[in-house]
Amino acid sequence: MNDVLVVGAGLAGLTAAEALVAAGATVTVLEARPRVGGRTELMDFEGAPFDLGAQWIGPTQHRMNALAKRFGMASFKTFHEGERRMWMGGKMRRWKGRIPNLSPVELVEMQLSVWKLDRLADKVPVEAPWTMDDALALDHRSLASWRDAQLHTRRARDLFDISVRTVLGVEPAEVSALWFLFYMRSGENYLSHTEIDGGSQESRLVDGAGAFAQRLAQGLDGHIVLDAPVRAIAQTDDGVVVSTDRGEHRARYVALCVPPSLLPLVRFDPAPEPARARLWGRMPMGATVKVTAVYERAFWREQGVAGELVSDEGPVSYVVDSSSHDGKVASLLCFVVGRHARTWSMTPKAERLDQVRAQLGKWFGAPGGKPRAMVEKDWAEDPWTGGCPVCNPVPTTLSVEGSFLRKPMGRVHFAGTETATAWAGYMEGAVQSGERAAAEIQARLRARA
Repeated sequence: MNDVLVVGAGLAGLTAAEALVAAGATVTVLEARPRVGGRTELMDFEGAPFDLGAQWIGPTQHRMNALAKRFGMASFKTFHEGERRMWMGGKMRRWKGRIPNLSPVELVEMQLSVWKLDRLADKVPVEAPWTMDDALALDHRSLASWRDAQLHTRRARDLFDISVRTVLGVEPAEVSALWFLFYMRSGENYLSHTEIDGGSQESRLVDGAGAFAQRLAQGLDGHIVLDAPVRAIAQTDDGVVVSTDRGEHRARYVALCVPPSLLPLVRFDPAPEPARARLWGRMPMGATVKVTAVYERAFWREQGVAGELVSDEGPVSYVVDSSSHDGKVASLLCFVVGRHARTWSMTPKAERLDQVRAQLGKWFGAPGGKPRAMVEKDWAEDPWTGGCPVCNPVPTTLSVEGSFLRKPMGRVHFAGTETATAWAGYMEGAVQSGERAAAEIQARLRARA
C-alpha cells in the first residue's frame, strides 16, 4: 500500500508528488493522458518548442521563476515593441506605448473602472473570498452586471469583455463578479493579468513552459503511471482504493489534482456532500483555442509593428508575437476564446483556419494572411481537461459552496490551480496548490507515525 496516490500529472500533481517523495512517503502518480503536463503541452516545430497550453510567467510568479532557475531554464521577454493595434467596430486603431488609442472619455472610463476593480479586489480575503463583506451580493451578480453599471461607452465595454474572455475563457455574463475579484486579487491586480510588461505575459521559456512538467517528471521516474484514468475512489477505515483503467491502487491518502469540472466523472464512495457536488457541477471550464500561425520571417517586426492586437470581432480576440526565442521560427499566436471558442469545432477545420487567415491578412496586411503553417489546439477536445485556462464558478456558487474548494473529503485532499490563493488559474497557482496539498497530507502521515 502506498502512502499517497496523486491523481493528475499536471504541475499541481507533480509538485505534490515531489514534495511527498522528498519527505519519505511512498507515492504513485496516476495520469489519464499518455503524457505529463496537464494544461501545459509542448509542440516541436522545426526544432523550436512551442507551447500549446500555458506559456508565460510573470515577475511576481516566484515559484515558477524559482523552478526555471532550478532547472536551468532560460527565459526571454515577450516581444511587443513598436506599434500596437486594435480592431474595434470595423476600424483599425494604432498606438505606441501603454495608453491605447481611445477617446478621452473612453480612457477615463477605463481607468476609473480599473481603479474601482482593484479597490474592490483589495478587500477580498484570498483564503476565503466567501467571507468578504457583501460576498453574497457580489456572487449573485454576474460580471456583466458589474460592467454595465461601471462602463457606459461601447468601446470600453468591448475592451473589458475581450480581457475577460482572454483571461478566463468565458463571457462576463457567465461568471460571478466575486470570483473575478478574487481572481484579480490572487494575481495582484487587474493590470497584472492583462499587461505584458510587469504582468503575467512578461516572459517565456526558451525550452517552453511545457518543459516544467517534463523536468519534474524526470525526478519522479518510476512513480508515474500514464494512460490510467481514475474511474472510482472508495474510502475505507484504513485507506483508499482507487480504480483506474489499468487496475486498482491502494493508499492511505489521495491528492486529487484535476480540474473541479472533471470530478463529477469519478464515482466516490461515500458520495460527496451535496454542497461539494454542487460546486463541482457549477464550475465549468473556460473555452480557449490557440492557433499558431508560422511565417517565413517576422515581417511585422520589420515594419515596426509589435504583433499585438485586440479585436471585438470573432473568431480571434487577441494576437501576440509568439516567435521562438532566437526569432528563427516566426509566429503570431491567435486566441479564440469564450463564446467564439465554444463554436469553433462546429465549423470544418479548413473553413475556420481560413477565417483566421482572413483576419490576419486584414489586420497585418497581405503577408499576415499567408502563413506557411498553422497549428491549432482546441482544449475543449481534450477529454481530461475539457477546456482552458481555468474553471469558473457561475454566479451564486462561490459564496455558498466555495469553502469546499480546498476542504479535504475524508482521506481525499484537493489541489489544482483553481484551489490556489496566489495566481489562481496560472502555473504559479498550480504549483502553490500542490505544495499545500502535500503539506496537508504530510501532517496527517506524521500524526499517525
